[in-house]
Amino acid sequence: MIPLLYFLTTIMSPVTHDQLWVQALQEAYPQRITQTQRKNGDWALELDGAWYYWAEGRLLPEALLGEAKKYSRHAFFDYPDDEPNLQAYTPEELAETEARIVKRNTTDTPRHPGFYDALWQIHNAQTAQEKNKTTFFLGLKLLIHRELLEDLARVEESIVELSRSQRDVRTWIQSLARSDGFNWRPIIGTANRSLHSYGIALDVVPKTYGGKLGYWRWGLKSKGPWLLDAWKNRWQVPKSVVQAFEAEGFIWGGKWMQFDTIHFEYRPELLIKKTLTSRYQLK
Repeated sequence: MIPLLYFLTTIMSPVTHDQLWVQALQEAYPQRITQTQRKNGDWALELDGAWYYWAEGRLLPEALLGEAKKYSRHAFFDYPDDEPNLQAYTPEELAETEARIVKRNTTDTPRHPGFYDALWQIHNAQTAQEKNKTTFFLGLKLLIHRELLEDLARVEESIVELSRSQRDVRTWIQSLARSDGFNWRPIIGTANRSLHSYGIALDVVPKTYGGKLGYWRWGLKSKGPWLLDAWKNRWQVPKSVVQAFEAEGFIWGGKWMQFDTIHFEYRPELLIKKTLTSRYQLK
């Protein structure tokens, strides 16, 4: 369950997005992140007795701050309420977006894994295996981080309840072939560790895509503006199912510009940050 939102402003004003990101992380993982404060001109948070600096989203230990440019930012972004409306893009905007996506996925600047390693107490394939446990989700076998078993069980309970009154949810459940969770691997096309490696992400895979696309890369060979064409032909998840996941701290890859419609991952900090941003009316 997402922790109760709680935020007290400090004497440092105005509130900044960096400050809200650090606060959102602390609210998302209150049993793990013990405190946050300003240190050496940046926001920092304490995890297992070690300090990690925000460093524009890189989450670095102090010893590496001088080498910050060697690392990419982690995926901290404003999680949208709805899927992007690509029809509203001009051809020039769409071409620019497509070029930016391709460039982002052809540069191989690594993220520093220290913070997430410490947060989930996973450092290699062996410790990952030890932290993950086999369970069942909607009748499908799944290997997931032990800390998320109850969260995922609540998602399942909500979806089953929805299926009693919503035909599209019943049809979606019946369409599923398997559910893939823990998998020690990098993100496709990068050297960065996938969140599947921590067991905090899962893919719900259908028996057939029916000619639809479940992943943005599959549309790269489309004629014309590939992103717009791929977007029109995506495999979908019922909106109420997405909301059931979000209620327990999971986000859906179908809302990403680089869409991954079979993918959910546990990122409660993104949902908390959205609420904090709205509360403080930041843009």
